[in-house]
Amino acid sequence: MMKQLVIILGIGILIFLVLVATQFPPLWSLMSARAPRPEITYGEFAFRLEYEINGEAIVIEDSVIVEYGGTSWDAGIGNHNVWNSRLASGGPEIIELYRSDTTVVFIRILGILRGGYLLGSDSDTIQDDSYIELPSVIRLNLNEELLTSQQERERDTFFSDTVEPNWRFFIGTGFQIEEKELLDTYGIRLISFEYDPPIINSFR
Repeated sequence: MMKQLVIILGIGILIFLVLVATQFPPLWSLMSARAPRPEITYGEFAFRLEYEINGEAIVIEDSVIVEYGGTSWDAGIGNHNVWNSRLASGGPEIIELYRSDTTVVFIRILGILRGGYLLGSDSDTIQDDSYIELPSVIRLNLNEELLTSQQERERDTFFSDTVEPNWRFFIGTGFQIEEKELLDTYGIRLISFEYDPPIINSFR
């Protein structure tokens, strides 16, 4: 009887510890190393994208505004700095290049010019070859296969008139469309991509 009680008590403690570990991130945040605070907490970065659709040149000019958003804790990376980004124009986070009833082709501009890249790097992490020559282009199709249930739900946001599209679940190379197929299938050719370089920040 006593042995069974000890086993039940042990299982209860184990369940409690698992719940604490998975459901109470603030505890792990206190136990993790402190994220270094940035000296520069705000920046504006102009960009210019030029591309052609069936020979017609289109130019998009805007600025990415990056602000320090404090710190957060996540499993695997612990405490880390949060960067909030938005476009100065107030426009959407993606640049659509093509759309039909079943397909959308876009550039995830705030994923490429992300806050952690533009304002969250120091001299040790910014490399000479880190400049992005041309942004990657993503294609999503309503008939896309081998998606997770979460990706299926987020894919459908691109075809909704009421929900803001969520590009964050489609960052892998499997969703990227190559330059030749982009031109042959949709008549789209990226010409140039220019933007203000990242700021070398200091952290303490």
